[in-house]
Amino acid sequence: MTAATEPSEDTPQDLDQDLESKVFIMRSNRKLVRHLGFSKAAGERPNSLRISVGSKQGTALTLKNKSFAGQYHRAIEKIAKHYGIPEGHPIRNAMEATAQDYLAHYNLRTQIFKFERHGDLRIIDDVAFPIDAEGAEALLEPSGGQYGSAPPQAMLPDGLVRGVTFRPGAGDQAAHIHVRRWRGKALCFSLENASFAVQYEKAVQAMADSLGLPHDDPSRPLMHQSGQAFLRHYGLATAPVTIPDVVVIVQQPE
Repeated sequence: MTAATEPSEDTPQDLDQDLESKVFIMRSNRKLVRHLGFSKAAGERPNSLRISVGSKQGTALTLKNKSFAGQYHRAIEKIAKHYGIPEGHPIRNAMEATAQDYLAHYNLRTQIFKFERHGDLRIIDDVAFPIDAEGAEALLEPSGGQYGSAPPQAMLPDGLVRGVTFRPGAGDQAAHIHVRRWRGKALCFSLENASFAVQYEKAVQAMADSLGLPHDDPSRPLMHQSGQAFLRHYGLATAPVTIPDVVVIVQQPE
């Protein structure tokens, strides 16, 4: 009669292999960390790392005006802490090493970025941007200027200014020129009882300023001369209008 054998305990190597399967996932031959995604900018929400552990709603780490390496490290720390993986552990180091695969998977790249905050010029070596950025943020090329050079999307191929669109009136909202600035909140320039040329000039100026274009940048004249292309694109026309009965105050009521 043979003696009963005790069940063998898992070896540290077995435990590490089990942990690896929980922490990593392969996508198109790229090694990614589970629970770590990407949210593209929308409205007032900037591009961000999305972490889906630690809370019901998850955590967002902004990529706007931030070092990608620094934010990615914070994300890895949070996920590693969730699994109890200490610093210096081989799996922790492997998690950190997935940064380039993350960038490639989400079609991102890092770039030197310059911006002004509280009057000081700041430079970050590795701000992450979507390569096909057409939304609230776009790719900048390195430049010695205060903000960097104008993104390629400043002028679109059809002669329109990027981010400047027409919105017809709806309800109490008058027809207006909508400006989705590259930095800052969106702006509306009403076309009700207003000069199109004046309002369009304001809209283009706001967009150019948000892009950080120097006043002598060659893109600025092209942007300001695009009014007719804007009108044609949206099927609009201008006409002189006379309003015979605008109310004016001629004397103060007693």
